[in-house]
Amino acid sequence: MQEVLPFELFQSIAEQLGFHHEPVTVGEKHYRPIVFKVNKTNHYVFCLTPLFIEPEDFFDGVGDAYDKYLDGKDADGYMFFRDMNPDQLKVQVVNWYSTLVNE
Repeated sequence: MQEVLPFELFQSIAEQLGFHHEPVTVGEKHYRPIVFKVNKTNHYVFCLTPLFIEPEDFFDGVGDAYDKYLDGKDADGYMFFRDMNPDQLKVQVVNWYSTLVNE
């Protein structure tokens, strides 16, 4: 199986959902979407980061919030989706987003 780069997965998800450079809106809140791979566990992660987070705090905040998410705690406003299979992650995110759009 060929390794999928997080950027390629992000592009694929963005194309399917129809957002590219604009923030993602969930309810009244706006988020910056990113995709990354956790090398230690081989999980691909789609993350929605609150738009008000400053870029210099971005990766520190994501790491801390992801640890809280894994522990089942409040993730400080971040939203995470993860799967070891990039195609399954894409399906998960697309299904979730389509329920938002159809509400």
